[in-house]
Amino acid sequence: MDKIYKLSELKDGVKASIVKITAPKELKSRLLSLGFIKGNHICISEQTLTKATMKVKIGNNNSFALRHEESEYILVEEL
Repeated sequence: MDKIYKLSELKDGVKASIVKITAPKELKSRLLSLGFIKGNHICISEQTLTKATMKVKIGNNNSFALRHEESEYILVEEL
């Protein structure tokens, strides 16, 4: 198994697989409903200059904006 990273630590454009969501119950439920599910492929496509917000692509078609603090709860493994 490769190294596990927080999504917030992943570099732009690097593809990864979601390993686990460690968020509190309400946030975890919201993330799961948006497609942040174990095994799904994910990639950070853009970040703001301050890195406070990032655009994340899940799979081939879905893109979402996440706050940096939300991305701290998503554990990923590089592909």
